[in-house]
Amino acid sequence: MLVGVGEACFIAIAPSMLSDFFPPEKRSFVFTVFNACIPVGSALGFILGGYLGKAFGWRKAFLFCGAPGILVAFSVFLIQDPERGFYDTVAESKKIPFLSTFKYLLFNPIYVVGVAGSVAFTFAIGGMADWMPTYFHRTYDVELGEAGLIVGAITAISGTVGTAFGGFLATKLQNRVRNHFLFVSALGLIVGTPLVIILLFVENKTTAIVLLLLCDTSLFMYVGPFSAMIANCVPSIVRARAFSIQVLMIHLLGDSICPIIIGFINDKTGDFKLAISVVPMALGLAVIIWTAGWYFLPTINEHNNRTRKYDDESIDFIRADEFLEYGSSLSM
Repeated sequence: MLVGVGEACFIAIAPSMLSDFFPPEKRSFVFTVFNACIPVGSALGFILGGYLGKAFGWRKAFLFCGAPGILVAFSVFLIQDPERGFYDTVAESKKIPFLSTFKYLLFNPIYVVGVAGSVAFTFAIGGMADWMPTYFHRTYDVELGEAGLIVGAITAISGTVGTAFGGFLATKLQNRVRNHFLFVSALGLIVGTPLVIILLFVENKTTAIVLLLLCDTSLFMYVGPFSAMIANCVPSIVRARAFSIQVLMIHLLGDSICPIIIGFINDKTGDFKLAISVVPMALGLAVIIWTAGWYFLPTINEHNNRTRKYDDESIDFIRADEFLEYGSSLSM
């Protein structure tokens, strides 16, 4: 539990801090590098943990793998905090209560669409992570332990490659495509969702492994661009809270409940393929949300130019009624 608390705090704070080190046009690349390290670290943890556990026992394996983290934690004290909002142009007040922050985020169309799509996406990914080894075990007669290793290795490889490619593509398209962050995120899902559907009907194990690798690689294209979009569409004074609320929502409404729903459907119907079909359904919903956002929403620069004029030193630094009026004008 304490490890989870530490991870949750880090995931909320780190993107906000990185955003203050780099200008908006470089954040997609920065978040790509940052997020690509996660599957690499996970893969190293599986490899080293398995080797050290077999050689020295699981207790020492935990010690060996955790000790470097303590050293890295203390090294943070050597980093000088950047000036908050140095690269941002959106006007902001100095003190923003939480409820005002929540109201602003609720009426921030780019943020709402981004979070809604990420909830649907994480819902699907949570189901895949928990149940795909079982699917390989039941469909292709693979030992459950071996199926777990296959899915874990594919996730590590595809997570690294997909994250890197998504960040690269978003950087190349930033001056060519409007809302390029949402465009790349939606594109990855448009490619990956049909592959998930095909996977559920494939009878050959090797073909299924290749499809899963291609599918996961496409799905993980969203990671760097999406993080940059969230960072760029909110003022720096609320950025950490924006990331923390997004993380809370994707876990509360996403990967924490999808495995339970799949298990419930499987128990009630006895049809595992029917149960796991909620995964492509959720991915399809994410495709609709992000594609609609890419097409209909203003660009981040247009959004920030609109919000800049509402700075008035009050706690409601960007008023909800103005955003309602703004949203109505967008739909006309």
